Amino acid sequence: TPARGAAPAACCAACEPGTFNPFRIVLARGSMQPTSTECHGCLKGKYSDAAGSTTCTECALGKYQFYTGKTECEQCPPGTYGTTLAQVSPDECALCGAGRYATLDNTDCEDCPAGTFAPFMPGGGVNQCVACEAPFVAEGTRNYKCELCGVGMYFFNTTECRECAAGTYGPVEHQTACVECEAGKY
Repeated sequence: TPARGAAPAACCAACEPGTFNPFRIVLARGSMQPTSTECHGCLKGKYSDAAGSTTCTECALGKYQFYTGKTECEQCPPGTYGTTLAQVSPDECALCGAGRYATLDNTDCEDCPAGTFAPFMPGGGVNQCVACEAPFVAEGTRNYKCELCGVGMYFFNTTECRECAAGTYGPVEHQTACVECEAGKY
């Protein structure tokens, strides 16, 4: 027999995942249950992944939850990153912008390294940078496009254009080598 005023163990049930009860248990269906001990669905931006939860957990950075009563959060869309905890919509995920890409966990943006680029994409971003192909170059970081080496320069590799040495010149763009000057000229 249970102690005076205590509910028998068989009359209690744990809240389902996606819900919580600050008192951990609720009386079984059909019993007279005060509303303060009913299971409540987790609010938007939060989740509960275990039965018997007493609280809901905020969605981590890079994630959101649009619906109530859920057991997990959704990842921010590709090319975006989370700006706060407990986001409730993918619209709250910010774009990384041209020359940047979203980290694998969508918690931040990184600059594209030399030799790669991330183009401007209206309404979206990228999760990885694209490598330049010869004779195109992306010098430095945070490039939004690959470019050809200019006049007086030559293509060295996808991260660098070099100036033509003394006694040589580059008459046009995108050369892979400079041209020797005529005898008597420099």
